[in-house]
Amino acid sequence: MKSKIIVITGKSSSGKNTVMDELVENYGLVNLVSHTTRPIRPNEENGKDYYFTTKEQFMDIKNKNQFIETREYEVKDSNGNDDIWYYGLSKMEYNICNVFNKVVIVDMKGFHELAEYIGRDNCFMLYLYCDDNIRKERMISRGGMSPEEIDRRFKADEEDFKFAMVESDLSVNTGDNSAEKIARFIAEVLEIE
Repeated sequence: MKSKIIVITGKSSSGKNTVMDELVENYGLVNLVSHTTRPIRPNEENGKDYYFTTKEQFMDIKNKNQFIETREYEVKDSNGNDDIWYYGLSKMEYNICNVFNKVVIVDMKGFHELAEYIGRDNCFMLYLYCDDNIRKERMISRGGMSPEEIDRRFKADEEDFKFAMVESDLSVNTGDNSAEKIARFIAEVLEIE
């Protein structure tokens, strides 16, 4: 397994970051940190969760063709204003982390772009999912999203992830299990020590 990068994907609030943190902390995986222009949330750290950048900085990196994958989301911010949030995994982040036991979170578009860049055989796609009611509760408890933004995410996720389970190498329901249990299961399946 150590020759593949674990690519975690899933709908909004499906538990991606929580499971990834558990894999990094307890199973020695290295998190590839993506860039984003979205506002930092409480308890997030710049350089650990994301590289939080301005749109100008992000576009400069993109225009220099230094991203492996990028994605953008039209959102309503917490004040109800229209905005666009950009995300991207840089080539430098991927190359500087010269280990095989890498893990990264991307959406399906990002997965396809990453698989094209490093080869599908070098990716292990892990799709996390759970009941929509659980996802909605998580979004509300996280804060910072208007009801319109939550609705927009649910609609977008239906389209964006409609083939994710079919394309994944492993799909895991995060609804009724702790992140610790889920990470242990994934580590056993992938034979991570």
